[in-house]
Amino acid sequence: MLVEFSVSNFRSIKEKVTLSMVASKDHAQQENLIPTDYGFSLLPVAAIYGANASGKSNVIKSMMFCQDFITTRWSEKQIGDPIEWDPFLFDGTSQTHPTTFEVSFIHHSSIYSKDVFYRLHFGFNKTRVIDESLVCYPKGKLMLVYSRIWHEKTNNYEYSFGGGWKGEKKTIITHSPENLLFLTIAAQLNNKIAGEVMDWFNEKFRFISHSGIVLGEKSFTDNIVEDKPEQKKLVLLLMHLADLGITDISVKETKIEDFAGWRKLPKGAKEEIIKKMQSDEDNARLIDTYFTHETGKPNANRTPIRLSFFEESDGTQKFYSLTGPFIYCMTNGAVLVSDELDSRLHPLLIEKIVEMFMTKRHKRLHAQLIFAAHDTSLLEKGELLRRDQIWFTDKNKSGATQLYSLYDYDLKPRKNANFRKQYLAGIFGAVPNLAADWRINNGKEKPKTSIVKAEHPKKTSKKKAK
Repeated sequence: MLVEFSVSNFRSIKEKVTLSMVASKDHAQQENLIPTDYGFSLLPVAAIYGANASGKSNVIKSMMFCQDFITTRWSEKQIGDPIEWDPFLFDGTSQTHPTTFEVSFIHHSSIYSKDVFYRLHFGFNKTRVIDESLVCYPKGKLMLVYSRIWHEKTNNYEYSFGGGWKGEKKTIITHSPENLLFLTIAAQLNNKIAGEVMDWFNEKFRFISHSGIVLGEKSFTDNIVEDKPEQKKLVLLLMHLADLGITDISVKETKIEDFAGWRKLPKGAKEEIIKKMQSDEDNARLIDTYFTHETGKPNANRTPIRLSFFEESDGTQKFYSLTGPFIYCMTNGAVLVSDELDSRLHPLLIEKIVEMFMTKRHKRLHAQLIFAAHDTSLLEKGELLRRDQIWFTDKNKSGATQLYSLYDYDLKPRKNANFRKQYLAGIFGAVPNLAADWRINNGKEKPKTSIVKAEHPKKTSKKKAK
């Protein structure tokens, strides 16, 4: 379970921002919360809203980058390779400071035979990891697992190990390059506690790629349909519940020249497929997916019609592709993170997806959903999302992204208030400051503009339970 995620100096994010899944003291909808053994409860869902270019996507991208950086394999980096570094650019100082990440999560440990709280912190620049540390909370008190700090004076790292560390150290230190985390190398050298932490980032921290539905999520769902009959039933059930008129799904391996959707794929997707198949000839496969529709009146002779994946609507393609990740996360207690979840999907369907992650059955499996969206219909029903589940991104005067929740506002709306109406009125910020006059005038004269900017109350800095 994700507890908190923090990032600083990444793309449009300058100062540290934190997305907390810790439930506030708000007493509303207690049944939606996930209990823990650490004196606080967790939220099953968090939704992020904000204007275009406010930084919603960068919050999601920071999570994806963090997970990718942690799980990068030894063989994928050469000693001395520069780190992919993308600091805040709109000032003269951020490029001299490291990017930092901090992730707090709860994961079952076979070492301690219980769910354990972990907090991983690391910072880096283009050249090296500057510092990293891992702490855990297994026996009623916080314990250091390890820390690694770069010292410019000695041109070397200082390592510290606490009571949370188990196993050999010297070999891991020797094999840890400056451009990779000590944690990454320790896991690949079979250190048990590092391996358990790595398992959480690989198996429990999952993402929906907004731009890669065809190659990523679709392939994942295709594998479920092909190899897991019981989970295929769940895919079909979700397709039925979404009213897509699909009664069966089949997949088959094919060649590029016979691939039903080849003509409809964008050039970049075609190049990616060819590259993957050439680099991994033994394992790479091209899959055609077909959906069966039945026409005619119920209880009469119905005619089955088969359509390929690429003959279906964009919305059907996306929803099918996402059913695999949905099922995986809900049956494995994982965190699912998505940018623009509402793209190409009906608002009522998004509402049902959110409800699905908030039901008691799936909460017991500790599944969580974090997503960015523009569709504000979820805010219209004050009883669907708690105030601490609604987050906003906005930019300050220096162009840096700020992240805050509705619960953090001085203004306390009624618990069943229409948050959508208030949000669009600018009460909570995070809306675009649009010019009042949008006449183009054929470019002959500059239109008179009047920036519409709603006043909103000052945000507080309430600290949630740790």
